[in-house]
Amino acid sequence: SSDVCSSDLNVTTNASLLANTVNAVSYTAGATYTANATTITVGNSTINVTANSSYLSVANGIFLSPQTSVAANTSEGSVFYDVTNHALNVYTDRVIEPKILLFYLFTPLPDPEAIHQWQRVLCENLGLQGRIIVSPHGINGTVGGGLREIKKYIRATKRYLPFKNIDFKWSDGTGHDFPRLSIKVREELVAFGVPQEIVVDTSGVLNGGIHLTPDEVDHLVATRGDEVVLFDGRNEFEAVIGRFKNAVVPGIRTTHDFIRELESGTYDNLKDRPVITYCTGGIRCEILTVLMKNRGFSEVYQIAGGIVRYGEAKKDNSLWDGALYVFDERQSI
Repeated sequence: SSDVCSSDLNVTTNASLLANTVNAVSYTAGATYTANATTITVGNSTINVTANSSYLSVANGIFLSPQTSVAANTSEGSVFYDVTNHALNVYTDRVIEPKILLFYLFTPLPDPEAIHQWQRVLCENLGLQGRIIVSPHGINGTVGGGLREIKKYIRATKRYLPFKNIDFKWSDGTGHDFPRLSIKVREELVAFGVPQEIVVDTSGVLNGGIHLTPDEVDHLVATRGDEVVLFDGRNEFEAVIGRFKNAVVPGIRTTHDFIRELESGTYDNLKDRPVITYCTGGIRCEILTVLMKNRGFSEVYQIAGGIVRYGEAKKDNSLWDGALYVFDERQSI
């Protein structure tokens, strides 16, 4: 029936109806409103809604009959309306409380393609964008979206038993941190070019470096002094804006270059010293420490959770100097 004014008008949110045409993210517009007249507040914008026996008047003269949808621009982005069964559904393309997730987990995955398909459907349904790599060794990703959608993603991903212990690292986003969603199946989670050297089980990577907490990093440096080597496991350009004090920064452009560097003899003088590797979130060091141990480095460590977790724990009272390069539109944090 189109007799809207005979009953309450429910103002709800729903991202899925328009997900194929816009990057819709649901917005909480309110609860139940009477049908005669009301307003909807979206951020700092107020939209007037008037109910009639056969239409709704929205945003100063946009008329909606049941089963139709239109869009109007506000200071908070484009807001979309859909009228179905006496309900006005409100959508917006503005990301509400944008967040970025950084995560990885090494665990055997017998069917990476199935994980790939599941993750794609999950991210698309939630309107998330970013990059995810799936391999027989596990999953590696960074995605961005609204706070509510990010929480739903975490809950859904952790319901898959092998992923229940993923360490999700949060940071504030901008709402437009990634241009698209990319999910791919690869032989390696990080492209060092030596998948045959990496062995994983449900506990993670085997034969890797010892994981140190931020406090343990500072303690090792304090007790063993200049003997300790902080070794940058990132690309050289990332270290330009920030690094650990007195760190060794290999001259590499991509992770493929690490094998050449480690086998060049340049770092042979470090093989009997305590070496603490570090990288953004920890995943590159999971692999790098294996490669270093396989090439004769005797005492190899990595920072648990990477620079991100170290920075969260130590803030300004740390061995870190500068900013942290990140691979999204923010560029640094």
